[in-house]
Amino acid sequence: MIVWGGFDDSGIINTGGRYDPNTNSWKLMNMINSPESRYYHTAIWTGSEMMVWGGRNLVEINSLGIYYPFVDLIYNNGFE
Repeated sequence: MIVWGGFDDSGIINTGGRYDPNTNSWKLMNMINSPESRYYHTAIWTGSEMMVWGGRNLVEINSLGIYYPFVDLIYNNGFE
């Protein structure tokens, strides 16, 4: 399972983690090149990557971030 973005006590976040059922533990995602903080975004799993699109961060966001969990790498297209 992979989770990313949303809210915490400090506000809107752009961090995430992935759960490993084999070790029953969470690992923080590599946040280098992470898309901007957002909530109400859409995330889909393609079978090899998680794609995050849209959402809000005080205004509507129109950008895409792609997370590759097998190499712990984020691609941020920077399109706004």
